[in-house]
Amino acid sequence: DKGCTVDNPCKEQTNCYLNSSGVPVCYCDLGQEVDPSTPYDCIDVDLCNGSTCTDYCSEVKENISFACSCPSDKKLEADGVTCT
Repeated sequence: DKGCTVDNPCKEQTNCYLNSSGVPVCYCDLGQEVDPSTPYDCIDVDLCNGSTCTDYCSEVKENISFACSCPSDKKLEADGVTCT
């Protein structure tokens, strides 16, 4: 049971609740977001897309946090995102 009735439109990996009007609303677990192409499914969040890392970005915990890194000839500054 995901909190919705038999007419649950949300996909299997997606959670559901009924809003105050009784309309099913899909929502996603941590590390995922509702797919912009369909409000009934979740997709993984790409944390590195749009990050402020100047050189390299990698996910530390899948879809939860990221870390910036630098090539061997550069140093990561105290801000954690800038390589010089």
